Amino acid sequence: MSFHKYWPYYRLVSVTFWTACIISLLNISETNPSVTRMATHKSALRLYVTSDLASDTGVVLDKGQAHYAGNVMRRQAGDPVILFNGRDGEWLCDFQEIRKQHALVHVRELSRPQTQEPDVLLLFAPLKKIQTSLVIQKATELGAVRLCPVQTVRTNADRIREDKMYLQAIEAAEQ
Repeated sequence: MSFHKYWPYYRLVSVTFWTACIISLLNISETNPSVTRMATHKSALRLYVTSDLASDTGVVLDKGQAHYAGNVMRRQAGDPVILFNGRDGEWLCDFQEIRKQHALVHVRELSRPQTQEPDVLLLFAPLKKIQTSLVIQKATELGAVRLCPVQTVRTNADRIREDKMYLQAIEAAEQ
């Protein structure tokens, strides 16, 4: 028996299966409008800010975050965004305006309160650049509260840039 002899049959089954999946999804979206709304709207960005967050307040994003939201992620006024600061929880917000130098965000409502995480401390020997950034990223994603580089006999890194470590941790937290 040759596989090629039955290939058109497998192809037909695959096309039929995916067609049935799409049709069932369309049927669900007709009965449940929230599914259609979720599929058509852009997903909300998640950004870290240092300012305090409260209902019906405004937050000004800096130049870097405004560039990221407006040019990289192509967000416009009225699009949703989620802001967090590590103290007040996550807040649902809307972009009011996005300019080159800044962006204005209106804070609407609390979406998730801040939870107290267990104090996880990570002591690590700095590696070369890419590996150290991977350690910082994964430790942040796993919930490490403090990252402490430790100089050992076999440490490969010459110097430690705390400012870069801070930015890498913020980037990992925004994911």
